Parts: sequence; C-alpha cells; structure tokens
Amino acid sequence: YPPNPNIPPSLAPTTLQLTRYHFPWINIIPFARVRDNLIRREGRFDNWELWQDLVGELMSSTAVAWQRGTPVSFSAPVPELRQSPTLLSGSYTDTDDVTAGRNGLIIWGEPHDMQSWEATPGFLTKWSWAVEGCEELVEISNRWRMKRGEEPMRLSM
Repeated sequence: YPPNPNIPPSLAPTTLQLTRYHFPWINIIPFARVRDNLIRREGRFDNWELWQDLVGELMSSTAVAWQRGTPVSFSAPVPELRQSPTLLSGSYTDTDDVTAGRNGLIIWGEPHDMQSWEATPGFLTKWSWAVEGCEELVEISNRWRMKRGEEPMRLSM
C-alpha cells in the first residue's frame, strides 16, 4: 500500500514496516530504529508489559486473558532472548523527581515530533534492546533533563 503523503517524515514507514506484519501501535513511534527493533523482536517480548511502561496508569493493572501471554498478543516468553547491555553507564543513578522510578516515555509536545519525546532512565535500562542504535533518543531526553536542571544520562561505552 502506498504511504499517506500527509504523514510526518518521522513516521514514514521503514522497509521493514512495509514488508513485515506487525502490530499497528508500533507505527506511532517517531524513531524509525526503535520501530524496526520492535518489529524484529515481535513475538519475543510482552507487548502488554511494554505498553504498561509506555502509558503507565492509563493501562488497567489486570489484563484480560487475550491481552496477556497469548498468541493473540504475540507475547510468549523466549528463554534465549537476552537483554542488550544497558545503554546507561553502570554508575548512573536517577534522582530526577519526574523520571526516577519510572520505565516510560514522556511526550512533552506533538507526538510525531521526535524532539518532544523523553525516555526515562528506567525505560532505557529495561528496554535497551528496543532503543539500541537510537542514540538520538538519549540526546533528546538529556535536553529535557537539562531544562529541569537534572544531570544528563551517560551512555556506556
């Protein structure tokens, strides 16, 4: 299907999005690399758990059977799936009142604008494989942190 000409450039589908079946919610993330990482591992992570981290209290704390751990949600555990090494340096401690203890993404403006997104340190640690290769998300997140007078997150080398 041809992409909609009115779609913002940050949401333009990647080749992988156009050629591989995937859950449509992945298409709303304005970071192409994150979308591709999610599509590549679809079926090997718990979509419900990721969504809980993304939208927090907006999700019910109890999923109905078809939403959690079933083939319908493609969320079967796979033992050989290993977490990528954390993106953040080992000594990093989050003391930010806005992000400490949270594993999500914060959208401060227009959702299609990458500059509006902030990843919490908890999200970058827990879902490091999903943001692998997307250093721009850390850079943008650090700009938001610095606006609040918080220390920037440091990538591990």
